[in-house]
Amino acid sequence: MEITTWFIDSYVMFYIGIIIVIVGTIGMIIQGKFKKVIEFIIEYF
Repeated sequence: MEITTWFIDSYVMFYIGIIIVIVGTIGMIIQGKFKKVIEFIIEYF
């Protein structure tokens, strides 16, 4: 039983890690676009 629970925990941690990487990448892309939008607004006005 301990081996199966450890396997499930490592499996869950693996997927949580992937989700964190994906969310972080999306966040960086959004921040990059957000900074470009702010720079554009500053230059425009």
